[in-house]
Order: sequence, then structure tokens, then C-alpha cells
Amino acid sequence: MSPAGRRLSEPEWVRAWKPAVPGVHEVFHAHFVDYAYPPHVHDAWTVFIVDDGWIRYDLERRHRGAGGERVTILPPHVVHDGRAAGGEGFRKRVLYLGTEVLDEGLAGRAVDEPDIRRPDLRRAVHALHRALREPDDALEAEARLAMVGDGLRAHLRV
Repeated sequence: MSPAGRRLSEPEWVRAWKPAVPGVHEVFHAHFVDYAYPPHVHDAWTVFIVDDGWIRYDLERRHRGAGGERVTILPPHVVHDGRAAGGEGFRKRVLYLGTEVLDEGLAGRAVDEPDIRRPDLRRAVHALHRALREPDDALEAEARLAMVGDGLRAHLRV
């Protein structure tokens, strides 16, 4: 059983929505076991945390992995794919953030170092996801988004 109390062997599922928070283009929560993303790009920044399992992915032909206690950030317009790293699959939460939150000029560092191992940033991303589940908490979500944006820019500008 996972730390969150769920079994990874549950069926695959997806939940996605567009919150009424400027700068957040979409929120995507999913559990995948067999599904593999083909190579693709996004027009927005992809910021995600893996709650259970591990993901293998290629980012501009560089082999990567995501999971554990980290935040992963993928820049817009950069080719990537994704698949489960193990037979149990993975459960993830994704934010697609616009370039008004993170400037596209910061993409180079995200390609070179997409993993951010900062527990405070992971907690901030988790809190933002929680706020985005409540449509009446747009003001709180905007404040949480500002904190997440600051943490991501700190990583990308080093």
C-alpha cells in the first residue's frame, strides 16, 4: 500500500479541469499502469509531482525519471514522452502553467535539471492542488500559485 493509503493496482483513471485561476491552464490528475505517452509538446509549462510509483520519460532525447519527493518541471515546446517505470504504474498530479507565470526564457535550466528536490516547494505544489479543487478558493489558489511560481523561478534562475 502507498503512503497515501491507495493501492497502485487500481484501474487507470484521469481527472482534468480548467480552473478559474489566471496562469493555470489546466489541472490533470491521473493514474496510469499501461498507458504510455507518445512524444509530444505542450504550449504551457508542465509542473508535476508523482504521488505513487515512478515515471520514465525522455526529454529532448535525454532519459529521465520522476518520482519520490520532488517536483518535476518540463518547459513548453520541448518534446517529451512518458510511461510507468514499473509494473504497478504511477499516480501523478500535474499543473499546466502559462508563460505569464514562468517566462519561456527559463526553459534551458528546466531541460538540463527538470527535478527540484525541495520539500518546501513540493508542499507548496500540493497546497496549490488542494486549493484548485475548490472553485470558491480562487483567491487562495492565486496566492498559492504565486508561492509556487517564486519557488520554480528560484530553481530556474540559479
